[in-house]
Amino acid sequence: MQDAYIQKGCSCLGFGNYHLNQNKIDSAQHYYNNSLNHFKDKEHPCKIEALIGLGNLNASQKNYSEAQKFYDFALKSFDQNHFPDILSELYKKIAELKISQGIATEAKHYSDLYLKTNKELNDQMKKERDFVLNEAMKEEKIKYNLEAKKTKQTTLIIISLLVIITAIIIYLLKKSKSKNQETIKITENLIKEKEIREQETHKLKQQINEAFDEVIQLAKDNNPSFYTRFHEVYPKFQSKMLQLNENLKPSELTFAAYVYLGFSTKEIADYTFKASKTIENNRYNFRKKINLSPEKDLQIWLRNYIDSE
Repeated sequence: MQDAYIQKGCSCLGFGNYHLNQNKIDSAQHYYNNSLNHFKDKEHPCKIEALIGLGNLNASQKNYSEAQKFYDFALKSFDQNHFPDILSELYKKIAELKISQGIATEAKHYSDLYLKTNKELNDQMKKERDFVLNEAMKEEKIKYNLEAKKTKQTTLIIISLLVIITAIIIYLLKKSKSKNQETIKITENLIKEKEIREQETHKLKQQINEAFDEVIQLAKDNNPSFYTRFHEVYPKFQSKMLQLNENLKPSELTFAAYVYLGFSTKEIADYTFKASKTIENNRYNFRKKINLSPEKDLQIWLRNYIDSE
C-alpha cells in the first residue's frame, strides 16, 4: 500500500514535468504540489525532483527568489540522502539561475560543483561498469578454459583411438597384403572426419562471436530488430524471464536485454534517446517486478540467472 502511494507521488512528478515542458504552468504547479503532498515527511528522490521542478517552474517565469527557495529546500534534502545524479542536475539548475540573475561568482561556484559531481558520478558508473565487465570476462574465461579442457580430452581420445587403429591396421597389413588398400582408405576417412570436426568447431565459435557483435551494434543503434535478434542469439532468455513474472512487457524485456549485455544506465539512456532518470525509474520498476532485493547487482544477477542451467 505504501509503495503504491509513493508510486502515485512519482507519477504526479512525471505529469508535472510533462506540463512544464508544454509550458502549462498552472497544471505543472498543481502536479508538483500533489507530488510533494504524497511524501510530506518521507524522503524520496521523487520528492527532491518535485522541489527542483517547482524551482524550474519559477525560474522559467523569472521568479528568481521563489526558484532559489525551492532549490534550497531540495539542497537540504541531500544532507540525509545521496542521489548524485539528481544533485548534479540541481547544481546545474542553480548555476543557470545565478547566470540569469547576473551573479557570476555564485554561478561559477555552482557550475564547478556540477562539473565535480558529474565527474564523480561518471567515474562511479564507469567503475561499476568495469567491475561487471571484468566479472563477465572472468566467467567467459572459465567457460573457455572448460571448453578447451574438454576439447583437449576429446583430441587425446581421438589420437589414442587413431594410434590403436593404426596399430591394428599394421597388424592386419602384416597378415594380409591384400587388404592394404582398404586399410589406407579407412585411415584417410578417419583423418578427414577429424579435420571436418575441427573446422565445424572453429566455424561455430566464429558464428557465436559474430552474433554477439551484431547484437551489440543493434543495441547501440536502437534498431527495432534488436530484441528479435537478441532472442535468436539467446533463445532461453525470454522464457526464463517470464518464469519470474509472466506479465513482463516487451519494453521491460528489451530493457533487461540491455542490462544483460553489460550496458550502463547512461549508455542505455544515450542509445535509446531517453533521460537517465527515466532509465533509473525503469530499473527500479523492473527490480520490483522480479522481486530482486536492493543489495543485489541487477546485471550480475541476470547473468547468473540466465546462464545457469
